[in-house]
Formats: sequence, C-alpha cells, structure tokens
Amino acid sequence: VILWFHDESIFYAHDRRRNNWYHKDGPCKPYKKGDGHSLMVADFVSADFGWLRSPDG
Repeated sequence: VILWFHDESIFYAHDRRRNNWYHKDGPCKPYKKGDGHSLMVADFVSADFGWLRSPDG
C-alpha cells in the first residue's frame, strides 16, 4: 500500500497585511477591498516517492 497525500494552497492577489503611515494632515490613500484574483497550487506527495511527477516532465 502506497499512501499519497494531496497538498493544496490558494493564494490571493490582495492577501497581505497592510501597514501604512500617513501624516495626520495628509490624505489617506484607499486600497482595493476583497480577495482579488486567486491562484490555486495543488500537488500529490508520498513519503516513499516524493512529489508526483509525470515521466515527460
């Protein structure tokens, strides 16, 4: 029996922490709200064989 595990992550365009300093008399710049576009990265991994790859790359 060979165990394969599914590894999956989703990254979003606006997924970051924002730290901005503004002068108290200066204007604040608005930023986009929401997650934005996403990129899904998925793969299979085994302790015996490592990452699953096809023979042709």
